[in-house]
Amino acid sequence: MSKRLSVFAAAKLNLFLKVHDRLLDGYHRIETVFQSIDLYDHLLFELPDEKPEGQNGLQLVIKPIGQLASRTPLDKHNLIYQAAREFIKKAGITHLNLTVHLDKHIPIAGGMAGGSSNAAATLYALNYLLGEPLQQNDLLGVARMLGSDLPFCLLGGCMLGTGRGDQLTRLPSSEGLLFVLILPPPGVELKAKNVYAR
Repeated sequence: MSKRLSVFAAAKLNLFLKVHDRLLDGYHRIETVFQSIDLYDHLLFELPDEKPEGQNGLQLVIKPIGQLASRTPLDKHNLIYQAAREFIKKAGITHLNLTVHLDKHIPIAGGMAGGSSNAAATLYALNYLLGEPLQQNDLLGVARMLGSDLPFCLLGGCMLGTGRGDQLTRLPSSEGLLFVLILPPPGVELKAKNVYAR
């Protein structure tokens, strides 16, 4: 038998975004209002009960399904992998064998934090499945290492983001807002790094 956990990872919108000067670490200082929306990726995490003989470190298999499956990276470039790797480092875990079934609905490189929300879901799921070895502040520290909007994806809701976007202040819920999302055609990507570079 294996341990399993199903997690829905929400997309986010920036209701407001002001980009300021570039920081020494290459990121930009921003002011933004993050909002979680009800567009989700569905992730199913599986941890086997027993460690295979002779294996150490991270053994991760990502199994994407759905229309976006063919465009989903399955290697160390996927933030799921990076989140799992940093989690086991922080938690002092020497081996992790993990399978993630990923039903992807959030557009890839569409500015809606699909990768970041998947990584946040991974941090949450591993912490739960492994008996909560990390406190929330530890999880937020790992999230900050992985990306600027990842701390928000871990907490969700509606928040003011300052600094790199990782300094967060909870805002009143904006219930009742409706959004019409016009999604780009397949193959059109807006990677955050390229957008900020402009």
